[in-house]
Amino acid sequence: MFNPESENKLFTGKFFGALKDLWEWLKERWGNTTTVSITGISINDVGDNTVVAGSSIDLQISIEPPHATEDRTVNWSVDPGSVSASINSNGTLSVGNTTGKVYVTAKLASNQSISATKTFTVTAKPVSVTGVSVLLPPYDDTLNTKNPLIIFAGQKNKPVTVAIKPSDATNPGYTWINNLPNNSIATRSGTTFTGVKEGITSATVNTNDGNIKASFDIVVYTNRYPYMISAQLTMPCNFYAGPGPAYDLRASLPTNTPVNIYGTFGSWFYVWINLNGDSYDGFVPKNSVDLFCSQSQERTWNSIAAVLSSVKREACSPSDIDWASKSPQARGEAVEELFHYVQNNILMTNVAGIEIGLLTGELAQAWGFYTSIDNKIYINSYYLSNYDILKVVLHELRHAYQAEKWRDPSKHTNVSYTTYDYWDPNSSLNTQGDPTSNNPADRLLYWDRPIEWDARQFAVMDHFGSDTIYSGNWY
Repeated sequence: MFNPESENKLFTGKFFGALKDLWEWLKERWGNTTTVSITGISINDVGDNTVVAGSSIDLQISIEPPHATEDRTVNWSVDPGSVSASINSNGTLSVGNTTGKVYVTAKLASNQSISATKTFTVTAKPVSVTGVSVLLPPYDDTLNTKNPLIIFAGQKNKPVTVAIKPSDATNPGYTWINNLPNNSIATRSGTTFTGVKEGITSATVNTNDGNIKASFDIVVYTNRYPYMISAQLTMPCNFYAGPGPAYDLRASLPTNTPVNIYGTFGSWFYVWINLNGDSYDGFVPKNSVDLFCSQSQERTWNSIAAVLSSVKREACSPSDIDWASKSPQARGEAVEELFHYVQNNILMTNVAGIEIGLLTGELAQAWGFYTSIDNKIYINSYYLSNYDILKVVLHELRHAYQAEKWRDPSKHTNVSYTTYDYWDPNSSLNTQGDPTSNNPADRLLYWDRPIEWDARQFAVMDHFGSDTIYSGNWY
């Protein structure tokens, strides 16, 4: 047999050293019958040593020294204190559906004193996303391309809710595929939408898990009327969720069906109606409703004309040509008479037990205000010389109506839930700004409050955020 030790003259330097090492290994592996004992074992990591509940993983061990010739068989066991789990003789660890810790021990079969342990964490099964929908609070109507989100031009931050199914999905994240295809009609910030101008656009939400999509249309209508108009259908018509038959057909309505009109969209009226005791919003063709002067915005001014017998009025056309010529007493009486007439005859101002009073005021004080403490409207007598004081009466009556609806939601059931949300006195939008601030920006924020905007609309005020039209304030 070749022996490099006896032939070392033929090998020098690195070659000799390498061959000598090889010879030692060959003697140990093949030429030496002595057993190389195992001195230690360890259980190999499996990833981050987590196991999904209800699944299995295969475990393996490492031997020290790696070239040990001793029998490598180990006995596996799950230690006390572990959650439900079992392990077979091949090292396959199977865990139950309970999350927690599993403690595994491997002992060398030929020498039980040599062992290793490792801890594994059982994690919950991932719950996959199965669906997504976009809901309109508070009643969680599902929005889609047949049942659109409806907002009016100028309405800010109307919220929607993105509902991931199931609710306990492991990854409930989602993204909006785009801001809006046409942000000149509406814009989105987070999950709130703002109407810009009349038109139809859409939005889509996409789940991170599964790429499941939910799309819905957004219909922005024009809110041309300062308050709800009650009317009746003059012919049978279809009542759609959106403007036209591309949207869900809510009902086929007969002639004389009462409708409450809030705005327009092209050749359609946006209305609320009562069906079987529940209120629904949607669209009916304009030609199915006969609107004339006394049923539109000018109804307010016709009512004023009816009570101000001393003031000459043109039908459907407000005028103050005779107001300034009347005495302060006459004007004060007219204001009070207007208050009572509107309370009894005009929609959406009938507040139980409300009273009106005149204050001795001065320039730069509020024109008027409503207080819920004594349920009373106060008018600043200094401004009686200005015909616009009549608008302030209507403005404050609207505030009283808003406040009563929020005190008792069961009242004034003809108010849509959309409007009810819009009037929320505790929302950040309805607490912004300060009407008495010297900073014009603070005053504008106040006048942009939804409840202020609504009251100005109701009173047919031309003051839409401008800081110059009126010298006084109102609350």
